[in-house]
Amino acid sequence: MANLRISIYFPYPLSHLQLKALDVWLATVGSQVEKRRPYARRNQRRYDEVRDRRELLLLHLQLWQEETPHEHVRVALGKLQAAINMKIHEYWLIGVTGGEQLGASYTITQGLRRFGVDVQAFQPHQWEADTTTTLEIESLLDGIGTVPYHCIDITAIQERHEDLLLLAYMAADLCDDFEARARLILQPEFYTIRGSEEWTLADTRDLASSLDGTAIEIPYIVNRAGDVQRYYLADGEFMRAWVEHPRFALHG
Repeated sequence: MANLRISIYFPYPLSHLQLKALDVWLATVGSQVEKRRPYARRNQRRYDEVRDRRELLLLHLQLWQEETPHEHVRVALGKLQAAINMKIHEYWLIGVTGGEQLGASYTITQGLRRFGVDVQAFQPHQWEADTTTTLEIESLLDGIGTVPYHCIDITAIQERHEDLLLLAYMAADLCDDFEARARLILQPEFYTIRGSEEWTLADTRDLASSLDGTAIEIPYIVNRAGDVQRYYLADGEFMRAWVEHPRFALHG
């Protein structure tokens, strides 16, 4: 379970005050909080790569704006461009222990578990591929009424089971406090290869409908053949129901 990570999507641009509120949230849930300069700001080569990717993403969004026949998609893409041009990039390293402060009914760990918290503008899934379409953007507009503007990636530095649980509870708490959504590949823990191979889209939808809370299915194109993959955007209640499920898992 190396490099466990979950992404939290914000359906609004993060203001200076909201970033301050995020500082407070981190201090509340973490026993240690250290704000660091993002790696891209400490390494010129990495900084250049990030800048070039941002400019390429803006170019892709501009092309999508010109090609889409849908006015509401054009408007949404324009707002996303504005969020990207804000150039928000913040990074914290936090240490978390316990679990009750996140809504867990028990102590998940008495040891200190470390997580990276990275804030940047939202990027459509696989936007670099020339096969990518605006299907994801259109699905987001249909599902949650907007495109996400900013994204927080929470990454577990270590790889133990308690890291996975804390990660999910942090995502749930963050979604509750900031009216955000957690991105999930909704599949259970597979104990055999056969179990994974036999899992179907219908199984995923049945699982989603069995849990409390709200989760919106978001499809996106993955290749020239038009094959579709899906993720779910879950609210805090859904995340808590999922982490308490007997076959809870987080997939990349």
